[in-house]
Amino acid sequence: AFGSNEDGFLQRFVHKTYAPFLLGKKVKVAVFVFFITIFAAGIALFPEVELGLDQRIAIPSDSYLIPYFNDLYAYFDAGPPVYFVTRELNVAERSHQQQLCGRFSTCNEFSLANVLEQERKRPEVSYIADSTASWLDDYFTWLNPSLDECCVDGTQACFEGRNPPWNITLSGMPEGEEFISYLQRWIKSSTTSECPLAGQAAYGQALVIDSDRLTINASHFRTSHTPLHSQEDFINAYKAARRIADDISARTGAAVFPYSKFYIFFDQYTSIVDTSFALIGAALAIVLTISSALLGSLRTGAVVTTTVIMIVADIVGTMSLAGVSLNAVSLVNLVICVGIGVEFCAHIARAFMFPDTAIMEKAQNKFRGRDARAWTALVNVGGSVVSGITVTKFLGVAVLAFTRSKIFEIYYFRIWLALVLFASTHALVFLPVALSLFGGEGYIDPESDGGLEQDLAARRHLLPDDDYDSDDYYFGMW
Repeated sequence: AFGSNEDGFLQRFVHKTYAPFLLGKKVKVAVFVFFITIFAAGIALFPEVELGLDQRIAIPSDSYLIPYFNDLYAYFDAGPPVYFVTRELNVAERSHQQQLCGRFSTCNEFSLANVLEQERKRPEVSYIADSTASWLDDYFTWLNPSLDECCVDGTQACFEGRNPPWNITLSGMPEGEEFISYLQRWIKSSTTSECPLAGQAAYGQALVIDSDRLTINASHFRTSHTPLHSQEDFINAYKAARRIADDISARTGAAVFPYSKFYIFFDQYTSIVDTSFALIGAALAIVLTISSALLGSLRTGAVVTTTVIMIVADIVGTMSLAGVSLNAVSLVNLVICVGIGVEFCAHIARAFMFPDTAIMEKAQNKFRGRDARAWTALVNVGGSVVSGITVTKFLGVAVLAFTRSKIFEIYYFRIWLALVLFASTHALVFLPVALSLFGGEGYIDPESDGGLEQDLAARRHLLPDDDYDSDDYYFGMW
């Protein structure tokens, strides 16, 4: 029987000391303010959470690769190449040539080559370090008859005596079939000391020429990023390249996209924040729907869901302080945190909605209404939440603290330790207070009075939740 000598120390402590203290009027106000403050601090730390997954974390902490990558980031002072690729652009036409070129007087002010050159002058924003290797500019320069060792027909330069002559206004440059014909000669010509502008070595893989349609299906313009020494640098470099390509496309009408070998690993970070909110939001919506249905109260379901939101927000805030970045691994853990947060809260919420009648009778001497049901819930299952959920999960998580793998230590131990701490305190401290203030109306416990069938048939309300000052009543008893 409840209250007998067989009750454990933890249950007697919750019954005699903790539950009456927590549900005091002044204590409830203090608890509510404290947890709302922690919640606000967690939200304020959202922007401080870094993105990425450092490759040094994925290997054992004593691996020889750790100092290698440390030295690579510290001393290697060259950035990876980046290619700005054009697609389905008929460069054989003069207007499209002007959209790409940069060394001639009639090139568009915001042509691809000109934009990349201007971006190179602000590397702290663009992450572009070198001048662009423009195949079109080099091709047209190769046709210059003054370079008599480059494009040669027989014994004279290709454009010698041409009308209109080769000039920097592009008026004498080839178009259409002639453009493709000379381009194929240029792309096959070998670089020599006499003609360094030949195309085979530098641009042999840079163009896809369609001689049947007299167009260029695809081509790239090569430059390089500034030295990238961190995950933040790699992500920002990728975002900058995307921004530059979109700007060029908008200004010229050409379809342009950037490419570098590391982009495939960092493309996820352009959308991971939105994806995180969408996945966690969907999980919380499911929690609200199912908890409201199973508990028989939308208000109580909303209180449980709000508590889980606060738990997840506090964990995200802790990530910024604990050096845990947001990536696919931590996102999966955050979604798992939603489910485990519900596990901590569900027992208290269920005991609040379906209070044990034997324990409830004892509550009438101290509390009324929602306060009585919150007291009953704590006394009934509070000890079980501590010993059966909190302690067991803490012991399981503590083992991860001794792992040699940094990825397990950072992305599992730190997140799950924060989960156990925040979920247990919210379930045992904040949730009873929130239920006593905002919880829905309760029902007779089907297991304590007639079984589930009778409860479902009757579904009668237990107590009216009229306004009641539990402190005045409690101290009035004395």
